[in-house]
Amino acid sequence: MAKHSVSLVLAIVLASTLFILTMVLSALAAPGIHPFLSSTRNISDEFVTQITPSGWTFAIWPIIYTFLALVLVYLISGIFRKNAYGYVYCSPAVVPHGFFGAWCLNLALNLGWLFLWDRKFILENFVIEKHVRFILSIYPAVTWALAGVFTKNYNAASATRNNTFIGLYTTTTANVSAVFDTQLTPSGWTFNIWSVIYVWLTAMIIYIVAGLCRKNGYGYVYCSPAVLPYGFFISWCLNLCFNIGWLLVWDRGLMIPALVFLILVICTNYTMICFICHGLHIYGAWLKKYHKADLWLLRVVVQNGVMIYTTWTTIATLINLTIVLTYEAKVSATDAATISYSILAVLLLVWFVLENSVLDKHVRYICITYPVMIWALSGNLDKNYDDKSPSRNGIFIAVLLALASVLFVTRLILVLWRHVKQPLYEDASPAAMEPREIAQKQKKIYC
Repeated sequence: MAKHSVSLVLAIVLASTLFILTMVLSALAAPGIHPFLSSTRNISDEFVTQITPSGWTFAIWPIIYTFLALVLVYLISGIFRKNAYGYVYCSPAVVPHGFFGAWCLNLALNLGWLFLWDRKFILENFVIEKHVRFILSIYPAVTWALAGVFTKNYNAASATRNNTFIGLYTTTTANVSAVFDTQLTPSGWTFNIWSVIYVWLTAMIIYIVAGLCRKNGYGYVYCSPAVLPYGFFISWCLNLCFNIGWLLVWDRGLMIPALVFLILVICTNYTMICFICHGLHIYGAWLKKYHKADLWLLRVVVQNGVMIYTTWTTIATLINLTIVLTYEAKVSATDAATISYSILAVLLLVWFVLENSVLDKHVRYICITYPVMIWALSGNLDKNYDDKSPSRNGIFIAVLLALASVLFVTRLILVLWRHVKQPLYEDASPAAMEPREIAQKQKKIYC
């Protein structure tokens, strides 16, 4: 006898209810009928931008809702229709619980957007005395798009169609950096490394997402086995949230909160590194024997991709620390920079010792740290070193740059020698070749 899936029926009913509510409220929002204060078009006219299309363009909404209504009618009809295995909607569940969960969340966000748009949500600008009105869109946005897009000619006092940008930022990150200049801040060209970081992280995302579609002998690559576990992705989500928080407070010139956010960013970065290294340590022997390409992609794209980001944000944290010491704690600019350079020197030496000793089996193929250090210190040397009369920090920069270069060459030699003479996973036990058994012994956050 065919049986209904109670949970799936409830999901369909909830999605239907939210959809009807969204259509009703959208119909009320268009002309500005209670509970809305104004029509959506009036709000759009008030905040016109260069990408706002003509009003007739928005007539596409009835078409969208008609299509979605047809989708809903089809899904509901599946509750009453049968095939050879049972009711159509659940035998099999071609449209699963996750679809309805995502749709309900989408509709809830849509409703939230309608009310925020109608209320012309305002945030106070903490840097300038004027209040800049803008709309907060709840729909998902690309993180680095938020970071980089700002109209340079924006004038809050006389906004026009040509210079109005409805966004979160009041100035560029470079302008803030120029206001809070320090003896640790490198030349502007140094920050071009962000392009490399984002390209590398994008390659990492592509590789991870590809695992959803690829299979090995145990199942889909992303989870069979889960070399990158739950903990990695939780840390990454937190990291991106902290990164966005840093962007916002940095833009407002709030340097102490910015330092706190950057510390949280590097903490989650190092946590991600730990999860990656743990996964490779546990499943590395199996990957080496059966999936060498994936092993090297994890090492080069994922491990080094996160590490380039981690190294640079560590340097950014020290720059932020120097700013706080100089502008908030009123330490002299020279002493503040010396403190940060000293911390950097200690971190560099400690990392070199650890990665070549106790952490070797975990981080052997992470080599990107030193090129990032050399790049940053080269920018520091370019901006803060006077060869005619070298200052204390100028000499410190030159010594650190030389040290980083020597350590980099030494590191490469050690990695190459150990790769040939002391390859990893040579003494792996037979149990290390059974990823399913290993996964069953792991805590949930590691699998």
